[in-house]
Amino acid sequence: MPSTLRDLLTARLDTLSPGARETAQLGAALGREFRRDYLRAGSARPDRLDEDFAELLASGLLYRRRRVRDEIYVFRHALVRDAAHDSMTRSTRRAVHARIAATLGREFPELERERPDILAQHFEEAGNVGRAASLWKRAGDLPMARGGYVESMRHFERGLHLIDGAREPERYAREEMELAESMGVALTSTEGYSSAGAEHAFTRALGACDRLGVDPSIRILHGICGLYLSRGDEEGTDRLLPRVYRLAEREPKDPNLLSAHAYRGLRALHAGDFRTAVEQNRIAIRHYDTEGYHAFLRDYGYDGGLYAFGYLMWALTFL
Repeated sequence: MPSTLRDLLTARLDTLSPGARETAQLGAALGREFRRDYLRAGSARPDRLDEDFAELLASGLLYRRRRVRDEIYVFRHALVRDAAHDSMTRSTRRAVHARIAATLGREFPELERERPDILAQHFEEAGNVGRAASLWKRAGDLPMARGGYVESMRHFERGLHLIDGAREPERYAREEMELAESMGVALTSTEGYSSAGAEHAFTRALGACDRLGVDPSIRILHGICGLYLSRGDEEGTDRLLPRVYRLAEREPKDPNLLSAHAYRGLRALHAGDFRTAVEQNRIAIRHYDTEGYHAFLRDYGYDGGLYAFGYLMWALTFL
């Protein structure tokens, strides 16, 4: 007799026909519950699936839930799914997840737009670190655009953790930069500019930029400048502001120009130069109600441009 529940479940899987066992393993790779059309797309023997599902349902290992458009199959217990998944060798599991990721991406292109986390899980299990990290970034950006920062951070953390555990993490500097940048934005939005986590994330993103030999984005510069300015770190601010100005000169987009002038205005405000603060923030807010800034805001999920109005108000008050 099996000595543990896990052994018992494995023994039940062993009684299945080879085809039904393979289908159970493929379903387990998709998750505890999975859509029939997803499994069919990833199956090497789609013409025999009806027989396999009939056997799995009769065995009690699966049950079926019907929806309006989809047919969903669910493992009776999470341990059943785990036993089926673990019954594959590591190399087989990787191959199965790689096949699922490639097939789902090809057959269901809407997944990458709407549920990139599903593809990210399969690429991660397949050992494709770069593709998985990129998709975890995309999965986090979707809820962040509507203010779902906690959900976003879970996806960003998973991508960064994946890179940290990679055999050659330096190969994924671009993915690291993008994930750390978005993590910094999410942490700033939830914990404020005093957040040590946000500082670590933006510093990590800046380090990745330096390793890649590329200039940091306005989101990274905005995050670090905000941290320095909120703490009254004049030395750090003065060291970083020239990079903001260079970015605005090289790429004169509304978000870049707004940030460059707003930060120059805030620096002048802190120094007591209120007339320069007024002048610079008035220039900054000209770039606020523009299509370029609105597009940036939809992607950014955080309206830092509003601060330019506050800086202008303070400067006028002092004058």
